[in-house]
Amino acid sequence: MRSLNTFVATSYKQRIGHTMGASGLLETGLLLNDLKRGIVPQILNRTEADDVFLSYDAPAPQGAFLSLAAGMGNVYSAALFSTEV
Repeated sequence: MRSLNTFVATSYKQRIGHTMGASGLLETGLLLNDLKRGIVPQILNRTEADDVFLSYDAPAPQGAFLSLAAGMGNVYSAALFSTEV
């Protein structure tokens, strides 16, 4: 079992703004595209170097990826993806 302490986090909110009900679908599409390109993008507007909450583009690690989104009216979504077959 892998350690839960070894993860990186990014956010697409600064890139897409408010999308009302479409944020979960849009962020999932962006995540899958970035994983295909082999990167985890930095969180825009981060000014301090940070290896967890990314202040730089990083290579996408192998393993599982969790996409979380919150929408209007207390609507939440979670999707888990894996690079392993």
